[in-house]
Amino acid sequence: MNKVEQARIDAMRPWGCVACATLGLPNVQHLELHHILDINSRFGDWHTIFLCRGHHQGDLWSAEQLELIPEEKRVSLRHGRKLFTLYYPTERELWERVQQKLGLPDTWPPSKVLPRGWRVHTCA
Repeated sequence: MNKVEQARIDAMRPWGCVACATLGLPNVQHLELHHILDINSRFGDWHTIFLCRGHHQGDLWSAEQLELIPEEKRVSLRHGRKLFTLYYPTERELWERVQQKLGLPDTWPPSKVLPRGWRVHTCA
């Protein structure tokens, strides 16, 4: 991970789980950094989002989440992307929202293999 990627991760951490945020439920508990997958390829550290343990692995929901998130929406990426996207935006859409909130480009690379110097901007 380079300095720019680390700065981006540090800047998005206070916003917490992006899936919880779509429900209007700010959540910074039990955060895990999720690397975006696209066509079964894992993108690098620039293409990451924070998810709570519940939305990432599906095995740890806080008392507040159990109270405020309807049972059918307590799904994780581990349960499968098709099920997850019935209730939440796709990983790419969540990533684009984070990028826009950070004021960073939300250009999606044409492939997993990124050319040298592809990211030449800085994180504020």
